[in-house]
Amino acid sequence: STPVMWMIFERNMEMLQWSLELIRRQPIERQQDLLKRTFEAHTRDGETCVSWSCKGGKDSTSVMQFLVEHSPSGIRTLEASDRENGYLPIHDAAQYGNVSALKFIVDHAPSGVELLQREIVSGATPAHIAAHLNHTKTLEFILIHAPLGLGLLDIRTKIFSDTVWDMMSQKTRDYFNEQKLYEIMFRRELQTVYNNYSSFETNSLIVLMFEVIVQETEKLMFLRKLV
Repeated sequence: STPVMWMIFERNMEMLQWSLELIRRQPIERQQDLLKRTFEAHTRDGETCVSWSCKGGKDSTSVMQFLVEHSPSGIRTLEASDRENGYLPIHDAAQYGNVSALKFIVDHAPSGVELLQREIVSGATPAHIAAHLNHTKTLEFILIHAPLGLGLLDIRTKIFSDTVWDMMSQKTRDYFNEQKLYEIMFRRELQTVYNNYSSFETNSLIVLMFEVIVQETEKLMFLRKLV
């Protein structure tokens, strides 16, 4: 690891700004190379500065924004990695239960929400990793925003053929009960409406979202009558 990686881990923005200022004082022809070597450095295991910003579970928004703004690769650094196991920063965020890092990556990385179902060498997705480590809020975020949605729960790893369900502890399974899964489906419906119609006038968008709420509430009431 490098000193800058530890600054990132500690979310020490003052020291990061100081490091940037030192680079800016160098001859202009050297600055791009220094920025790359400083903010796009890799450890021997292939971890990047962005990977380190996912660690510790602290809010990562400010430090990730800093890295995107000052790394020569820009937003591409959010999904850069040369690790043999196929880990990307999105997998680090899932491992450390860092929802702020997940959100920043899917909002700004070129591959967007597709990264939420990107497999590593073993076939595990960020959902598998979060489930294995009992990061319920992280897994919930993934299930709400990943293109496959709840379909991720049935994806099997390549080595042990485990699904996301298989990798959950009983406590995590209890958290993702029928009511929680229905809530996730409901929130995905609202997100879809918002994404598809966000260019509409505010009043029209509110009406559409209200209609979805009514429809989903009716479904819920019908399901409860069957129980």
